[in-house]
Amino acid sequence: ELLALAAAGGGAAFGRGLWTIRQLRAELLAAAVGSGGSAPISPVAAELLAARVAPAAAAGTALAGVAGEAGFARAFLSVYDALREGGCGAAELAHLARSLPGLAGGRARAIAAVAEAYEAALAERGLSDEAGAQLLLADRLAGARLPPAVAEAGAIELLDVVDVPVALARLLQALAARLPVAIHLPELPGRPELAPAHEL
Repeated sequence: ELLALAAAGGGAAFGRGLWTIRQLRAELLAAAVGSGGSAPISPVAAELLAARVAPAAAAGTALAGVAGEAGFARAFLSVYDALREGGCGAAELAHLARSLPGLAGGRARAIAAVAEAYEAALAERGLSDEAGAQLLLADRLAGARLPPAVAEAGAIELLDVVDVPVALARLLQALAARLPVAIHLPELPGRPELAPAHEL
C-alpha cells in the first residue's frame, strides 16, 4: 500500500495481482478457449463418459471385473488425470504399459486401454476434459491472446513452489516466451543456496 501511494505521488502507476497456480491456469485456459479452442467438459460429464466406455474397453483385461462398478470411472479419472499432469497421455501410457511385466503390467495395460477409449470418445464428440486441456495448454498458448491481467504484468513470479509437474512446467516455459517468469523455492533451514529465484 505504501508503494502504491508513493508511486501515485510520483505520477506513476503501480499494480499487483495475487493468484493461485490454479487460478492462473484457469485464466490462461479461458484465453485459449476465447482464441478458438473449446471449453473442457465438466468433471461430472467426464465421469459419465468414462463410465460409458470403460466396461467395453476393459473387457479381457485385468480390470474387466471392476470396470462396470460404481466408482470405477471416478477412480480411473483420478489416476489418469495425475498421469496427464505428469505429462503422460494415453499414447505414452500405452507405450509404458507394454514394457511392464506381471500384474503391474496387466493393470497398466488395462488402464491404458480405458484411457485410449476415453480419449477416442472425447475426440469423436469434439470435446476435451480439464486435464487434457491443461496438458495441451502450453501449445495453445502460443497463438492465444493473453488475459489482460497477465498481458499487462511486468513479470510472473511463483512463490514457495515445491512441486512443478511436467504439464505445469511446459505451461510456464511457454508463458516465459511472452513475459518474464520466475520461480521462488521455499527457504529450507540450513540450505540458503536453494532459496534464490530461478528464471525461465
